[in-house]
Amino acid sequence: MLEKLAATLVPLALVSVGLNLKINASIFKRRYPALLYGLSFKLVLVPSFFTLLYYFLLSQKGLATHATLLESAMAPMITSAVVATEFHLDSEIANLMVGVGIPLSLLTVPIWHQFLLAFAH
Repeated sequence: MLEKLAATLVPLALVSVGLNLKINASIFKRRYPALLYGLSFKLVLVPSFFTLLYYFLLSQKGLATHATLLESAMAPMITSAVVATEFHLDSEIANLMVGVGIPLSLLTVPIWHQFLLAFAH
């Protein structure tokens, strides 16, 4: 019984975030600065920092390093939005970060991949 109940966790989390995601012009305009800062940090600054650290300072180049750097460039996890909602934190920005970050990362991760390939050799 517990296994069947646990199997519903991921779909329930996806539905929960999806139902909480409200992107309309007023919310987007009001939360745009925080969303811009958060996604810039997650999708650009963090991968840039670790690329400098691993590739240039530590001279670590290989498949594991490449995969780690790509993971650092991926969108915020859906779990973060669920936890923010559960603990009554700013669930609006958490849901926006996930809802906007995932489609945006479909563009940025391939760019990071090509960038990392250029420096891998």
